[in-house]
Amino acid sequence: MGIMRKEKQCRVAPSEFGSQTEFGNQGVSQGDQGPIGRGAFTLVEMQVVLFIVILLAAMLVAFAPRLADRQKVAGGASQLQEWLLIAKSKARRDQIATGVRLQRVNQTDQNDPDYFRFKELQYIQQPDDFFVQPRGSDAQNQYKVRKLQIRNTAPNVNNMAVLESPVPLGAADFYGGFGGTEASLWPVQAGDYLEIKGGGLVHRILRIPNSVTLVLEGNGTPYPITIPTEDYRIIRRPRLLTGEKALTLPKDIAIDGNKRPGPWVYPPIDPRAAGEERNLCQGLAGTLDIIFSPAGGVISQGITQDRIIFWVRDVSLDNPQDGEPVLICIDVRTGFISAHPVNQDGILSNQTSLFSFTRDGKASGI
Repeated sequence: MGIMRKEKQCRVAPSEFGSQTEFGNQGVSQGDQGPIGRGAFTLVEMQVVLFIVILLAAMLVAFAPRLADRQKVAGGASQLQEWLLIAKSKARRDQIATGVRLQRVNQTDQNDPDYFRFKELQYIQQPDDFFVQPRGSDAQNQYKVRKLQIRNTAPNVNNMAVLESPVPLGAADFYGGFGGTEASLWPVQAGDYLEIKGGGLVHRILRIPNSVTLVLEGNGTPYPITIPTEDYRIIRRPRLLTGEKALTLPKDIAIDGNKRPGPWVYPPIDPRAAGEERNLCQGLAGTLDIIFSPAGGVISQGITQDRIIFWVRDVSLDNPQDGEPVLICIDVRTGFISAHPVNQDGILSNQTSLFSFTRDGKASGI
């Protein structure tokens, strides 16, 4: 009986080294061979994995272009918003009216949709008003304004503003001492405005044929300026900032101002639009100027609305609402710049509701 109890005590439980045995040494002997493992995947398993990889790749090819298009439009709108914010910051820092000049894609053909699209921007600043101020020969030897008069030589001929003659001592001129071929350096340039007697109509300067003559837009004056006067000023248009490179939106991304059913840009840039909106922010021919004052507000000429809204989209798409276009909104009074999605639900109701998110910033998702 004693021997039987000892044999029972020698039994061991199943172990990782082998199956259950009568004696522990046999289990260890079988465990020396190690566990039995798998050699490789079966053919069916390989086919299933390959099918899943191909399916995922097909889904990526189908949806990747859409994701890229969304990023392209959003990225272009973000760049435009950033450039506007930089111009506004420059105006506050330098205490000089500063902004951006938008260049039309096609600056000549108004029948081309690209005439109402803008892709390239440049930083600009508004210089002070200009007076031709030579050092006179009077007793006090003070700076004097060189006198000017307006002439109209013949009917249907543009008026001309001419500096007084003979030339006083130390007289300056419209070239500012620069040569006749250095027009970009002249203190007075085509596109500036001449104001006489402190108010009334201003005369746009078309060209400067020589250092003492301005050719003005239109003919006839509200009052004769036959006697040379010092009571005038030249309101100079914004100038490009020296050393600043042109800023270009990404490929196929542009501010679209084409006139279609509904105000795709509000107010529309299209000069064929009715009423005072046609002169919105007009700069030189083929350009659009947005100018911020040092206080932050927009002071571009011709603005009578409370907001400027740019429709930024992928112009390679025929439908202007495809590709998730973005609205960049500038509050004219405060200069606040914001980005908003287009209210696509407005297509089914009132076209103006496409811009409803710009009225309520909390309603947009950007």
